[in-house]
Amino acid sequence: NLKLRDSAKGTVAINSMFGGGYNLPNGDKRFGGLKGGLWATELVGMYFAKTRQNMTLYKGNNTGDDVSKELTAHYSSVNSVGLYPFCPTGAILPSGSGLPQKRTFDNRSHVLTANHLEKVDKDEELTFNLSYYDDNIRREGDSRSDIFLSDERSLLTSETMTSQSHIHNLSGQARYCRNAFDGFLANVLKFDANWNSDDVASRVDWSSPDGRNGGEVVNQHFDRPSLSVSNTFNTIRNIGKHNLDLHFSLGYSQRPNTLVVGIDSLASASLTEYVQDVDSRHIAGNFHTNFRLTFGGFKASYGIVAHASLHGVETCLSSEELGQRQTQPHNLTTFQPHNLLNDLWYNTYEVTLGQHYTYDYRRFQVNLGCPLSLYTQMLDDRIRDSRDTYTHLLVSPTLSMKYYWRDWSSSMSASYNKTVGDPGGIYSGYIMHNYRSFQRSYVDQLSETDRFGANISVSYRNALTATFANIGASYSRSRDNQIYGYDYDGATSVVQAVDQHTTSDNYSVSGELNKGFDWLQSSFRAFGGYSSSNSERLVGGEVYPFSSRTVSVGGGGTITPLPWLNFVVSSGYSWNWSFADGSSADMAQTVRTATQRFKMNMYVTKQLTLTATVEDNYNNLTQTDRHAWFGDVQAKFKLGNADLELEVNNVFNQKTYTRVNYSGLDIHTSSSCLRPM
Repeated sequence: NLKLRDSAKGTVAINSMFGGGYNLPNGDKRFGGLKGGLWATELVGMYFAKTRQNMTLYKGNNTGDDVSKELTAHYSSVNSVGLYPFCPTGAILPSGSGLPQKRTFDNRSHVLTANHLEKVDKDEELTFNLSYYDDNIRREGDSRSDIFLSDERSLLTSETMTSQSHIHNLSGQARYCRNAFDGFLANVLKFDANWNSDDVASRVDWSSPDGRNGGEVVNQHFDRPSLSVSNTFNTIRNIGKHNLDLHFSLGYSQRPNTLVVGIDSLASASLTEYVQDVDSRHIAGNFHTNFRLTFGGFKASYGIVAHASLHGVETCLSSEELGQRQTQPHNLTTFQPHNLLNDLWYNTYEVTLGQHYTYDYRRFQVNLGCPLSLYTQMLDDRIRDSRDTYTHLLVSPTLSMKYYWRDWSSSMSASYNKTVGDPGGIYSGYIMHNYRSFQRSYVDQLSETDRFGANISVSYRNALTATFANIGASYSRSRDNQIYGYDYDGATSVVQAVDQHTTSDNYSVSGELNKGFDWLQSSFRAFGGYSSSNSERLVGGEVYPFSSRTVSVGGGGTITPLPWLNFVVSSGYSWNWSFADGSSADMAQTVRTATQRFKMNMYVTKQLTLTATVEDNYNNLTQTDRHAWFGDVQAKFKLGNADLELEVNNVFNQKTYTRVNYSGLDIHTSSSCLRPM
């Protein structure tokens, strides 16, 4: 949208940034990767001419900025083929803290991109994009889990982890576009390749309710390369007041991944190595055409959608014991050899008749959709030597209504859909998801899940009085013909799909109020919410219904008492608890968290700005240091064509941060190592 003077066209502009700093020691030897010098650099070259544009840039840092988030694939939803090669295997990495990534991200990042646009004529253009991203990410942390086994029994585990992830990603895109008054045409060719890996060293201790306990040193190496290529074609043609939309896409993706786990039993001084190979391929093709009709306030849309998805999965799980061993808590000999292999193709074909109707009358709008789908699944399991075909007729209705009146608006919506089968629920051989969990997902019939959802909301917006408010409520229910059962051998779980129906219900209500004042250029915000869920869990062959509740409230505001001084304050609180049905909610352990944040901006001169931030994060289940304090200060000074910036982060040199959360009936506590001051 920029208009350039003629004198600016055909010239090269360069923008650069260089920075350096230092991590101060924090006295903890575990933070080996978070010490020493800091650096950041950026170089951007731009060229704009009458018929071509080019922007090429390099960015790198080890200061905690994730430059990969700056790589944006525009129009990605339009051009997406939907390639998802199935791979349930992965290394266990230190859990995230939930804090802003800059607090914990120990990185060494480099990104190089080249973007070129060539104007063919008035309505046509070609664009080329190429990017390479390289990163070395280090994480450290502790985790503790209290895993529910029954009303009176639980499995306690603790783990200390250090991980190193190596990221290499190369992606490119070529796009032709014609955007004229009589219609639109675009073709996009994309490829994406990465050769990433994770290395994790950890110490695991566990204690089971039967009196068994153990300690192990675990080393994980996960090679996870992938490759995908796709092409998308789309055109829209105007026919009077109506228009015709045609879309076709085709793509291929592959993931030849390998997880190697070495478990050193401290009890027997021996090493067992497990290798899980997964070679997953996915071929996907989409075609849809849509024709829209307009008659005053009534609009009708009809279309045909054809989709094909072919998943090929080959897996092999093996183990080798090195040295003598007295106990085998991770023994694979209890599994039959053919149960450690998978070789199958899972293909789905879908043809959908789409129909959508819209009616607008003054301040009232109604939308109704009712697509009809003929869905066919073909499963070829070469290990079990079985071939099965399933065909379903699926109906997915949706209804929404909106009403506007002056500054008020309200909306209601409801939807129903049914999904049948997925690659994660069809393999008959065990796959090592990670060194803690072995899973198989085959039952006599494929999974079927029914989902219903409804929501309602009311909003108020008045720009003249700077008042904005909304309140909403939602309900959803899902019903599945399968449930996963969990059995534990020491700290290792064996998970298998069970042919048994299960349901879950979710309720939520939330609201927010924003009010601005001319007085001291201030504003105020308050919010609150409540959510509830009821689900089931199968442990040791017994079904445990359980419930979870969450309450959250908060508020904040901003005030400018002087033209050069501004304050921003925010505060939030939440309570979360889960309990099995039949037990009192008062007996459930409650997780309480709170965050308080204060920020001050000082505009000393037009050239100099000072900023200071203080933040407190609290949770009640941490044994020590329940309050984690953070402080940051920043100074910016503009000097001619240069900007000078000085930052000091984590002023209080906080070393760790602990987060506690419920997952079903389990309580997980994770402590993350932070970047020092």
